[in-house]
Amino acid sequence: MVGGNPGSGLVSLGILTAFGTLILLGGRSETIRGLRGDGRDERFRMIDVHASALAGLVVIAAIIIGFAVEIARGHDGNPYGWLGAAAGIAYLVAIAVLRIRG
Repeated sequence: MVGGNPGSGLVSLGILTAFGTLILLGGRSETIRGLRGDGRDERFRMIDVHASALAGLVVIAAIIIGFAVEIARGHDGNPYGWLGAAAGIAYLVAIAVLRIRG
């Protein structure tokens, strides 16, 4: 493993395994059913849209902060500049497509 704690991969695998088990065996939990995709209705779709939008905002904020830190350190800001540009272009294309679709 390059540049990291060798045990961190096992911790990540353990967390993913626990999460997967929770999703598979969640049973009657409404939240777990929503994450699995069964029992979806308009309410779950709106929750998903809002959660996706919040996740996107967090990622874009991290990209902007990473870019600013790189510039402050005297670097060129990449790859954060490219990620920010891709996010901006994807946003503009989505606005255009959704506007045309009505």
